[in-house]
Amino acid sequence: PTATDVFLSFVPPEVGPYSTLPITFSEVNTQPFTVYPAFLVLGRFTLTQIKVTPTSMLHGSGNVTIILNITASATTPGSELCIIPAPNIAAGSVVYWFPVTSGTPSYTACSTVVYVDGIPYYVCNFRSYGVTWNSTQGTLSQILGFLLAPSDDMVGSKAIPIQFQAENFLNTTISPNFTIIAEAFVIQDELLPLSAIPAYSNVTLRYAMRSTANSVGGETFALDFSALQPSSPVFWKFATGYGNQSSLAAKQWIPCQPNYGLQRYLCYMPDVIGAYLNASGIKVDLNFIPLPSTVGPWPGIIHFNATAFVGWTRTTNLTVLGVLLD
Repeated sequence: PTATDVFLSFVPPEVGPYSTLPITFSEVNTQPFTVYPAFLVLGRFTLTQIKVTPTSMLHGSGNVTIILNITASATTPGSELCIIPAPNIAAGSVVYWFPVTSGTPSYTACSTVVYVDGIPYYVCNFRSYGVTWNSTQGTLSQILGFLLAPSDDMVGSKAIPIQFQAENFLNTTISPNFTIIAEAFVIQDELLPLSAIPAYSNVTLRYAMRSTANSVGGETFALDFSALQPSSPVFWKFATGYGNQSSLAAKQWIPCQPNYGLQRYLCYMPDVIGAYLNASGIKVDLNFIPLPSTVGPWPGIIHFNATAFVGWTRTTNLTVLGVLLD
């Protein structure tokens, strides 16, 4: 007997298991014989993002609408659904899906009954509500929408994966992107030791702050060179210790860095490992020497910014008192 490898290439009309396709081999002066090889044909989805609305939103301000075009390579035989990780969705909220038509959307709630590797997923079941992909009905391409509220811990540029599944189809995932912007608020500010100081004296400005969400980096205070005594250093620290830092380490003064391009001192919160803004609030001290030639209300402005945060600027009620020099 002689072994021969035969390679065949064809496009099956349907997905699923095949064992009835006859392949007949014949040769001169030999008896033809037929085999029925068994194999599985898998379909695939092609996912295209049409629109995400809004592409940028304030933290906690509402829902995101995602519109997708889902095209199947063949008729789906069953179990058409998609799954969305529940940890990416705001606690207590509901995820909805809907066919995109010219009329008013008909929203259907997704359930949260599936766990994969211990992670809960919302399940949006399409077949149960009459949505399938069928070549004879001209529905191999469907446009579907999803309405969801991002989780509270999402800040910055984020993506929520949506995985489409069907019987005898490859699982296919798309991750639409959007940006969530948080806000920081000053609860209170105070001047230490006094709100009026003699020229050439150090002053500490304390801010009590909280935010709508945990910050994710880039937390920076800034003071303009023009409002400070020339060449005098600027320092910052946490007023009450912070997080996993020891009370001593977190309350030590940290030098702010001069940025000559911006003409500002920049005080970086990330210099303390694990530090971030949160809804519970923090207290930060800034220490500097005001411009001594400015007698009266100090004109300096304090700036704050962070990645994916709405920045703020504030003035103070600091008064610089003139002094008589010998």
